[in-house]
Amino acid sequence: MNVLAGSRTSLLAAALTCAAFSQDFGPQSLTLDAFPSGFSSALADFDGDGDQDIVAVGTARATAVWLENVGGGRYLGQRELGPDAVRSEKYDVKAVDLDGDGDPDVLFSGRAPQKVGWYENLGSGQFAEPRAISQAGGQLNDVQAIDVDSDGFLDPVVNVQGTLVWFPNLGGGNFAAQEAIVPSPGASTGFDGVDLDQDGDQDIVFTNANQNQIKWIEQTSPGVWASPALLSTSISSPSRPQVVDVDGDGLLDLVAVNESADVVVWLQGLGALMFSTPQLVFAPSHGTVAEYRMGDFDGDGSVDVVGLGSDTEAYQWSRNLGGDFSQPQGIGEETLMRELKIVDLDGDGDLDILATEEARLLAFRWEAGGFDAATQLGVATNLAPIFETPDLDGDGLADLVMAGELGDRNYTWYRNSGGGTWSTPGESFSMREPQQVKGVDIDADGDLDLVASGGSYDAARAWVHWVENLGGGMLGAPRTLHSDLADSGATFELGDFDGDGDWDLLWSHEKFIGSLTTRFEWIEQTAPGVFAPGPVLPDNLLQNSFRLGQVNGDAFADAFQIRFQTGQNRLTWRAGDGGGQLGPEMIIRDAASPRIAEARVADMDGDGHDDVVVFGDNGVDLHLWQPTLSAFGPSTSIDSVGAWLIGGVLRDVNRDGRIDVFISSTGVAARWSENLGGGLFGPVQPLPEVDPGSRVLALGDVDGDLDLDVLKLTSIEGLAWNTNLARFGEGYCGPAALNSSGAYGAMSAAGSKVIADNDVVLVAERLPALTFGFFLVAPGDGFVVAAGGSQGNLCLGGRIGRLNRGPAEIFRTNTSGEASRTLNVLDVPTPTGSEALLPGDTRYFQAWFRDAQPTVTSNFTAGLRIQFE
Repeated sequence: MNVLAGSRTSLLAAALTCAAFSQDFGPQSLTLDAFPSGFSSALADFDGDGDQDIVAVGTARATAVWLENVGGGRYLGQRELGPDAVRSEKYDVKAVDLDGDGDPDVLFSGRAPQKVGWYENLGSGQFAEPRAISQAGGQLNDVQAIDVDSDGFLDPVVNVQGTLVWFPNLGGGNFAAQEAIVPSPGASTGFDGVDLDQDGDQDIVFTNANQNQIKWIEQTSPGVWASPALLSTSISSPSRPQVVDVDGDGLLDLVAVNESADVVVWLQGLGALMFSTPQLVFAPSHGTVAEYRMGDFDGDGSVDVVGLGSDTEAYQWSRNLGGDFSQPQGIGEETLMRELKIVDLDGDGDLDILATEEARLLAFRWEAGGFDAATQLGVATNLAPIFETPDLDGDGLADLVMAGELGDRNYTWYRNSGGGTWSTPGESFSMREPQQVKGVDIDADGDLDLVASGGSYDAARAWVHWVENLGGGMLGAPRTLHSDLADSGATFELGDFDGDGDWDLLWSHEKFIGSLTTRFEWIEQTAPGVFAPGPVLPDNLLQNSFRLGQVNGDAFADAFQIRFQTGQNRLTWRAGDGGGQLGPEMIIRDAASPRIAEARVADMDGDGHDDVVVFGDNGVDLHLWQPTLSAFGPSTSIDSVGAWLIGGVLRDVNRDGRIDVFISSTGVAARWSENLGGGLFGPVQPLPEVDPGSRVLALGDVDGDLDLDVLKLTSIEGLAWNTNLARFGEGYCGPAALNSSGAYGAMSAAGSKVIADNDVVLVAERLPALTFGFFLVAPGDGFVVAAGGSQGNLCLGGRIGRLNRGPAEIFRTNTSGEASRTLNVLDVPTPTGSEALLPGDTRYFQAWFRDAQPTVTSNFTAGLRIQFE
């Protein structure tokens, strides 16, 4: 079987016989965020399902995100709470019920501009637009919520340049202007809200480093505060106080940082608001105390401590031995750690650690008397990730496989959970200094495997591995395809070099052989998943990158190279001969050309021969293959903006059978140009984005509506995506049961989800050819296995209507297994008649169809959720 037979036409095959729809892209949405400038997080049950979810904000972001806990300490990918009209850099965040409706809202303080604001929790993980509580001058630091006036509503309290102020919560989400708790507590370096005198109301304990003081402010009656009273002067430059019972004697003790000695100490409560001299809690092995938290990790009833030193860059914890603390023990590897939280992440009854790194969100779970290795809940996308979007679990959605550079040695995959969310990291495999990864079906078993390359400058070796997909995204152990001594990591391309219908490997690395030389090698696949070294293809020029294509119609893969060497800047190609050899070098662009950043290869004019798209200082140019001349023609311009151009991606985004061009530049908005056919292209159009200069990484179906969305790497948003508005709705309940065509049936919708437009087209795809079926609609989702004797599953709930009220509503698929029908939103079927939909209504759709495997029966597609506007 020729496993490559469909690979070169897969993009063209995606062109539906359904009507073509206008192409546009939605606003940029967050995917897996880097938070490159450090960030703050809080935990609460935001969706009301009984477990702890996470909300996080970063100082380089103007919005907040939350991660849903789906059980067992697993989290879905980040979702935005909502854009912020006043683009304040979020600094601190707390999860508190500000409007008294029983669910946690999100309170934050921000800078640039200085601001206190909140996101109202609307329930089920939905949040309202952010609202400002205050926007004024003065540097805002930590924010807390305390019922200052004992009226049952939590009031925001914030440290404004050393002065503690509060914003009276009037109820219903309304707040009064700020008031000072006392006119001037004197350069506060931290505070904690606690009932210190045990009289039933909240007091405030704060530190003043300049005067070496810990003080408290008593709430004498609701909203009435006494003058600050001294608690201790025994700590030099105190800061960041916490009030806890350290020794388990029932009396509250004081814990604070001694900034002069760079240690955490505690003062034993003696009763009557008297405290002992300081005793050591935690001393970092190097540097100052960057962060500390108290919690009972080992379940012995006493609070332990976890801390971070500014120079150690790794967390440490100390066990409470009855007021004395053990020597610190390391947690995890040394990385750029920042903030930490203590919470039961996995619901097992003990405390875990949620930690922020320079660009990642990490979980350290307490297991069997110690902390497990870190689990990554976010990804370091600011480190120029190695990136691919294969559908590893076969559900029709683009999953993520990625690795960071600069010491991140793991390739990790993230399962697409639908609707633009990704699960916490799934399986991973290590490789030193990763360079490249691709998803291909190496062993011809019907699912996508991974091929990845890396190298080690220290060991002067490069290698390529392949990782078998064992089914459902479960990965096997990495197997080495080839390795060699090298002075750089390996890059590779996959193609059929010998015409036997399977994937072979052409890999390249730099090697010092008298002089620094590019070494090409062909690795032949002799049986599914079995590879043998082929001939070395000698070369004596440095190359920047290379691509594979099929140009001259002989079915053998040809190679394209970009070469950089003193005085040379060339784009060349070599014809494959079918025996693992490449022919002589043929020049497409010569040494006098401006800088070439990247070249991509695809059939841009639909003549069956690959063409070359060049991204460089000239902008974006197209070289078409001219079969009659057996050569590439002169360049024609697609985009003339060449400044800081870094590359692009070629995909058929609007399903018309023609390959479109996506362009990335530093400091200029990512953009795309539609292929109009015959080598002609439409005007270049920018993609909506927050920070100009994002890099388009890949295209894939992110939201399950069967069109290609755009995945980008941005400097502010991290990894983000633009939804393709040609189709709408959110896929769910996938993958469907396998049907007789060998595919999983799926649904999408085109036209408009605006009720007033009444322009909705329901589309079913990946079905058997020439089969009958109809669409179903319901107000809710559900799950019934083998409903009505079907081979598939019914994913609808409530009153199910059928679009089979006449011959016009019953569809018959075309030869590509596709069908569509128009939905009249003013006449949607129900079991007792029909109804007119209204803006804000949500409906769930599925397609039922005849399916014979092995006997005639029926099947269902996956579901589609549409919220109408």
